[in-house]
Amino acid sequence: MNDRIALRPASNVKLITAAVALEVLGPDFVYTTTVNGVADSGGVVSGDLYLIGGGDPLLSSEWWDGPSQKFPPFNVTPIESLADAVKAAGITSVAGSVVGDASRYDDEWYLPTWADSLRFTEGGPLSALLVNDSREAADRSSNDPAVGAATVLTQLLQERGITVAGEPQKGTAGGEPVLASVTSQPLPAVLQEMLTTSDNNTAELMLKELGLQAGGAPTTNAGLSVVMTTLQKWSIPMDGVTLVDGSGLSDENRLTCASLLAVLQHGSVDDAVGQGLPLGGREGGTLYDAFQEGEPLSGVIRAKTGTLDNTDGVPDKPGTKALSGYVPLEGGGSIEFAMLLNGETITNKTEYRPIWELFATTLAAYPSGPTAATLGPR
Repeated sequence: MNDRIALRPASNVKLITAAVALEVLGPDFVYTTTVNGVADSGGVVSGDLYLIGGGDPLLSSEWWDGPSQKFPPFNVTPIESLADAVKAAGITSVAGSVVGDASRYDDEWYLPTWADSLRFTEGGPLSALLVNDSREAADRSSNDPAVGAATVLTQLLQERGITVAGEPQKGTAGGEPVLASVTSQPLPAVLQEMLTTSDNNTAELMLKELGLQAGGAPTTNAGLSVVMTTLQKWSIPMDGVTLVDGSGLSDENRLTCASLLAVLQHGSVDDAVGQGLPLGGREGGTLYDAFQEGEPLSGVIRAKTGTLDNTDGVPDKPGTKALSGYVPLEGGGSIEFAMLLNGETITNKTEYRPIWELFATTLAAYPSGPTAATLGPR
């Protein structure tokens, strides 16, 4: 049986990140973004107005449709609501600037193990203050995510009649009182966004939050330490497991089918992770074009996809096509499964789709057909 061979998991790493976050942060966790400053009785801020990032990866403008238009974000935190709250607080003018404060996390925007071709287009910059995945406008990215966020808020305040004298800047607040705030939806909704659309920035910022909350530092490495400790506490098979990020963008991650399956079995199709997975053949998620209407498991299977091409062009280096999740059963319960396919050309539909189709046909016939032992990897 090959269930303990360490393979490249691609975005199936997000299953691990999500499951650990649900336990460590809890289902009631929310991200909070604040605007701080000192205002007089007339609503005039004589100095700067600080936009303080709380790590919310889904802080977005109404016009932002995500880095991939195939899978637009849906459980977002509207930054317009924050601007409205500043207006409702009676602020009329800012003599200084809107200053973006991203000091909640470290300043490692991109992980060193990511291929250059994946930076920004697929993941990063990673910042505790991130608006529209670091886009100031639909056609303009930000050189610095904190300055970009301050730029977006400055424009929104001006549209609401609040004058801002200075140019957007980056800095660190000094204990000024909170004037307005906006919170994300609770963690299950954030997990649904991350898993359904395979949102890399959400996974990576969640890892930094795990590091801050339980690992002693707001860093990727501290978050990874929390993940590994939690997996060990759950008695997940760890032989061959190597994790270097929270999203699966790195080619250096390694998981086994046994470890993925154990994580899925530790959870449930009915918990926030299981319910956050995309449905086969349904729009809005990464399984939209698989298990389509009329095919086995259409609208039934809930699974996390994973794709990683040989972006480095190294000869014989394998890519990844992964699929792990749940098949709910009539009458209750579910089949948990993990499938990691590695090969130089495995991301071609002609290679992986026949395997997926055979898998769907087999599981759709359950409880008749082959046993779990027969279906297992070998």
